[in-house]
Amino acid sequence: FNPVPGARGSGLGRMLSMLADFKRMQQRMHNKLFIADNAMGVSGGRNLGDAYFGNAESGNFVDMDVLAAGPVVQELSRSFDSYWNNQRAYPVQSLITRKELDALRSSFDASDAATPATPNPTTEPQGQPQGSDAQRAYIWNQEPMDLAQAGLVWAPAAVLVDQPAKIPSDEPNGAVPLPERAPSGASPLSITARKTPGTPAAAPVAGDAATDTVVDGLLQLMGYARKELLIISPYFVPGPDMLQAFAAARARGVRVRVLTNSLASNDAPIAHAGYARHRPDLLALGVELYEMRSEQTSLRGAFSASGGLGGSGASGSSRAMLHTKLLVVDGQLLAVGSMNLDMRSQRQNTEIALLIRSTALSIQVTESIEQALSAQAWQVTLTPEQRLLWRAPQGSGLEDSSTEPDASLPLRLILMLLGPLAPDHLL
Repeated sequence: FNPVPGARGSGLGRMLSMLADFKRMQQRMHNKLFIADNAMGVSGGRNLGDAYFGNAESGNFVDMDVLAAGPVVQELSRSFDSYWNNQRAYPVQSLITRKELDALRSSFDASDAATPATPNPTTEPQGQPQGSDAQRAYIWNQEPMDLAQAGLVWAPAAVLVDQPAKIPSDEPNGAVPLPERAPSGASPLSITARKTPGTPAAAPVAGDAATDTVVDGLLQLMGYARKELLIISPYFVPGPDMLQAFAAARARGVRVRVLTNSLASNDAPIAHAGYARHRPDLLALGVELYEMRSEQTSLRGAFSASGGLGGSGASGSSRAMLHTKLLVVDGQLLAVGSMNLDMRSQRQNTEIALLIRSTALSIQVTESIEQALSAQAWQVTLTPEQRLLWRAPQGSGLEDSSTEPDASLPLRLILMLLGPLAPDHLL
């Protein structure tokens, strides 16, 4: 979908191709979906790669997914079809040569042959008190899972998805965007766009692809909050609409807590610059900011309160990078998906999220996150002199820090030099 047109085998050639079409190359299909037989679906922020399943040596991502069944899976499937059948989607055979395709398949075969038939005990995720031997067998022995025993929470759910037309497609002359066919069907749980004072209005499922986006829909939902907003966004670069939504929430007395990456845990340090420039203003509003530690004893430990809701991961010390994207509204409404709270997700990338109305599931997720906030994250505060102070997690044995914790001096210097030059919408 929306591929780089040429020089895919050459890093330099790929970079030159991207520079020649810079605007389009900044717009990416960021959706993540896994659907089986139109009966079960997985939605969240996880990509397919070793680092997203706790198997990378240099560092692994902490992620959270939702397993869904029932009518909402049909809606997820329709969103897939709308991208698969879109004019911007190309068969891989049209992008690389047969020789390159054969070489790619051979590399997959070699990787499969090198994978042990049984798990390496040094990379087996640490068990949780709520985990059972049967659950571990599902993961490591690939035994069939009896979904009747999976403990699913039954609740109303809806799909929020950006239309493919969010990424424009030009005519050969490069002038006129092609008309776009909207995804077929309608969400079984509709969300009415209502204007709340101080918040932007949006229609998160249907409408003008250029203005009605998943992130806009989430901002609208924030406008309905009366008690609390709990947010996880790995790349957190709030644009004007988001800052307005936070200010409106705080004016209503809503508690707002945000967990994002620290500079040390961020796999894209330049993106941290956009967040860093907004930290003082967010703290002045009363937004509570937390930054995840880069060193975790286990990836599952990052979200362990509810039985390992976080991404699977290796035991032992590993660099952890936050990749979960979610929103909990008033302990009743939960959104899990591919979107970050940044301008790239709002205006450039296409995104998808699963919106679930469930007090039970919201409480379960909140308990899991609160454990991470207290034990695995630095809390960013302002001193009486209006200087930033990172408060160490409880029981960590670490000391509070007046500079970006765990980040090297060269990394901090890069942030200081390049940060002012990086525009928010490109981070």
